[in-house]
Amino acid sequence: MKIKCTHCGRKFDYDLYAGLCPHCGVYQRQGSSAYNSSEAQAQGTSSYNSSETQAQGTSSYNSSETQTQPQTQPMASHRETATKSTSGKRRNNWLATAILIVILGFIIAGPEVFHTYQTNKIAKTLTLSEPVTPTKVKPSKGFTVSTENGDFTVTFSSRSTDNDSTFETPEGYEILTVKYHVTVPQKALNTFPGQADENHLYTHWDSDRISPYCVTKDDSYLKPISNYDLSRVKHLEYSELEDNGTTDNIDSQDGTLSFLIKKNDFKGLLINELDPDTDALANSYLVTGIPKQKK
Repeated sequence: MKIKCTHCGRKFDYDLYAGLCPHCGVYQRQGSSAYNSSEAQAQGTSSYNSSETQAQGTSSYNSSETQTQPQTQPMASHRETATKSTSGKRRNNWLATAILIVILGFIIAGPEVFHTYQTNKIAKTLTLSEPVTPTKVKPSKGFTVSTENGDFTVTFSSRSTDNDSTFETPEGYEILTVKYHVTVPQKALNTFPGQADENHLYTHWDSDRISPYCVTKDDSYLKPISNYDLSRVKHLEYSELEDNGTTDNIDSQDGTLSFLIKKNDFKGLLINELDPDTDALANSYLVTGIPKQKK
């Protein structure tokens, strides 16, 4: 049986819905005086439900809005923090890269810079205020080295080819030997008694004060063969070479200097004398015309 809802005015099947209006939810009691009360109660209930629903909707809205607003702020804050973090990382990466480049630069260029500095320092120490032109001297006259114990005169008597079969010289080369003699002043002999019969000059001048070089015809400069190499080739003890005056410097009263040169490429000797106090170049001598030793 269909009835008309006294509340919303819409019809519905009373039996199907057991008196409960499917449209507004108000229960209908036909033929009862309590209907009005039920209707009022239903209306109140409906109003309450409606108000509650509306309140819930509002609350839900407010809740949603409340949830949305705080959520928006952290997200914005997170983006800002992320941006700052990314920027900070980029800045730190750039700084680390710059520091690494500087360190690598020091590692790579440091030794070269230090070497250049040392070279310039040494060059400055050895540079003279005025260029020194080697003084040309005759072998028999030689040159003089002045010391506190007197003047030492160095002369050269002859040059020859060392034909020792133990020398394994490259094809087209030869071992050239030059004989020298040092005249020791009497003052030095008096200052060091007992040294007159010995061949060494260590007690009379600094061993590194004189630096001899072989001058070739194309004006190249060759150092003497070292004592160590000579001792290996000649199969002699180092001390034997010193006693014989066979050394790589002028440090004996009578001795020889040995050079590995191309055949017939000898021009003369260049002798540099250093200042013993500053190690600066004091004098330079060019000795030419050294005669060949007669066979």
